[in-house]
Amino acid sequence: MCGLAGYIFKEKTNIRKKKILKSLSHRGPDANGVYSLYDKIYLFHTRLSIIDLSKLSNQPFQIDKGNLTIVFNGEIYNYKELQKELSQEGEKFLTNSDTEVFLKLWRKYGINGLNKARGMFAFAIYDKKKKLLTIGRDPLGIKPLFYNFCNNVFSFSSEINQLKNKNYNVSNLGQNIFDEWGSIPPPLTIYKNIKSVEPGSVITFSTKDLKIKKYYYWKLSKIFEKKRKYINEYKSAVEKAKNIITESISSHLTADVPVAILLSGGIDSSAMVSFMKKLKIKKINTISLIFPGTKYNENKYIKMVSKKFNTIHYQKKYDKKEFKKEYKKYKSLTSYPTIDGFNVYLVTKFARKNKFKVVLSGVGADEIFQGYKKIFTKISFIIRISKLIPYIFKKIFIESCKMFFKDKNLYFRIKKLILSKKITKKYLSSRDLKVNQNLSKKEAGHLDLFYNKYFKISDKSMELNRWLSFMEIKRYLQSQLLLDCDYFSMLNSVEVRTPFVDKVFYEKMLDINPALFKNKRYNKSILVDAAEDLPVEIVKRKKMGFTLPMNWLTK
Repeated sequence: MCGLAGYIFKEKTNIRKKKILKSLSHRGPDANGVYSLYDKIYLFHTRLSIIDLSKLSNQPFQIDKGNLTIVFNGEIYNYKELQKELSQEGEKFLTNSDTEVFLKLWRKYGINGLNKARGMFAFAIYDKKKKLLTIGRDPLGIKPLFYNFCNNVFSFSSEINQLKNKNYNVSNLGQNIFDEWGSIPPPLTIYKNIKSVEPGSVITFSTKDLKIKKYYYWKLSKIFEKKRKYINEYKSAVEKAKNIITESISSHLTADVPVAILLSGGIDSSAMVSFMKKLKIKKINTISLIFPGTKYNENKYIKMVSKKFNTIHYQKKYDKKEFKKEYKKYKSLTSYPTIDGFNVYLVTKFARKNKFKVVLSGVGADEIFQGYKKIFTKISFIIRISKLIPYIFKKIFIESCKMFFKDKNLYFRIKKLILSKKITKKYLSSRDLKVNQNLSKKEAGHLDLFYNKYFKISDKSMELNRWLSFMEIKRYLQSQLLLDCDYFSMLNSVEVRTPFVDKVFYEKMLDINPALFKNKRYNKSILVDAAEDLPVEIVKRKKMGFTLPMNWLTK
């Protein structure tokens, strides 16, 4: 996990190198470097050493006598297998790093090589002979990357604040989406001139003609649309899930430094601890936050899991005074609009204090195992029933209910849910923070156009809850959770890994019939039964999420 940035100028330009490196130092405090060519092309890197800790693996990293130069952020979990494959074809390696493997994979296969890499990453590669810069992002968008092209200057960075300046105007479309969602999906950002590289895509910039091109090498919609021979028997589904999860967690443990699990006492993090035990990991490190005297205190469940699986447990107890102090600092460090992320900031700060650079998170499990009851049970039911009722009856019903709603925003959201003819709008109304009634027809039209493109999926016969999984990944996981995970963990120089957000994991889990994920006995039954040995109190407790006592901030 690292920080990267780059600038390509049309004319020779002096640039404040130390200032840029310093601004990215929290993402990589272990080493840094700069690549400079003709005083026009600059690539910056700050390193958080996790795989191959030697200086030989510092970046920018070059091969072919300096023709190819890379700055890379992330991890390739199958780099040893890829290294072996390339070695058998005559390739020689100077390091044991995944960065060198990634660059040589790119040299051999180009964009097609990205499909061979399993991991999370954002990268920039400059090809001196071709005079071509390529920047790209992992398939699921775990690692962020932003770019812009303005006044004949192409720039990119791991963080949006590295690119913004006083002349940048707010994007109306980005602002309108944020008002409704509380986040902004790629390729949009809050700024007109700054774009987010989309998951599973690369951007090329030619220094010869200053042209930008975009290519996709992987699309989430394609694996959801893929025709599959489903596993229809529950026991077989559980067994398959067990193998998939075990393999994913095992691959995400690839590191030359200690790894810990963020343990909340919920099903997802507890299941990860269980699978770690099955992998016969000798030292299982767990990290938790507790908030005594509040309904968000999960200490009882955390202790239960830690004791059962004999983990080495690190726990931080917060009181109101310290909580407020940390929140003030968190707000001062936030450089992009978000309604979340404080939880990630707090727990990774505590992880770093205990010398952990890498932590595993259960984020993403709800989207695949249908953990959000509001979405996969209630909203799913409303969407199904709504199709059966004539529009005129629905309109009469919702209009007659208006007087009973004190919360007008809630009324408009329910109205949108019931009366919208398009299923995408119905879903979004269930997720919206508010329905903006002040949009002009033009603005509303721009929103509709963007949503139609962003959520485009061609399989109209897809089972509803499978479609809802796709929507949750696009709407919530990729536009908010993953971005917050990266930004607020890297403020503390900590890498968050997500075994439940992984392209191989997705491609295999989708072979299970979506109907099998529904279980009235307990939530996320396939995950629970795959883990086998979770305490019954964990399984049957009410879902809470990683929630903080934000009421401590009010008078």
